[in-house]
Amino acid sequence: MLIVVGGESQNIDISKEIIDNFFGKNDIYNIGTLLFSGGEPTLNGKMLEYIVDKIIEKEITVGMFMFGINGLFYSEELVSGLNKLKDYILLKSNRRRCCPGLLMVSQDQFHKQADNEVIEKLKCLSYFSPIDKHKMREEDILPYGRAYENGLSKQQLDLSKLSKKL
Repeated sequence: MLIVVGGESQNIDISKEIIDNFFGKNDIYNIGTLLFSGGEPTLNGKMLEYIVDKIIEKEITVGMFMFGINGLFYSEELVSGLNKLKDYILLKSNRRRCCPGLLMVSQDQFHKQADNEVIEKLKCLSYFSPIDKHKMREEDILPYGRAYENGLSKQQLDLSKLSKKL
């Protein structure tokens, strides 16, 4: 398993214009795994709902979703959007699956302890998977970005992996 540790936190939200522009400029018919991580999605649950509405409007097939949060905040909009996405995946696939998605809480040495009240609210979701507090192994952290700058990885920096050779 390879893990990249993200950059510095920023107070920036995605806008409807950016989402509309993305869906308008790209012909997307199928998404194998829709993955959200980085930043804190619970702080802008309305945009998740907006993205899900765009996926449904464009009738894009989604295989599954994976969603990472820090567990510090609860968002009705985010849960509503994830429930809508779960129902859409099940409807579009024409079969019942045990798990069309996964909501995970980051519980490693780089995140604060999750709020117990938030975890209790999330436990009722069929796709919620609590992850026990753990420490990431240095061997699993890629040596790029903030992980490289902070010396968190034991791996050697190899910039050739970041660019496509022609």
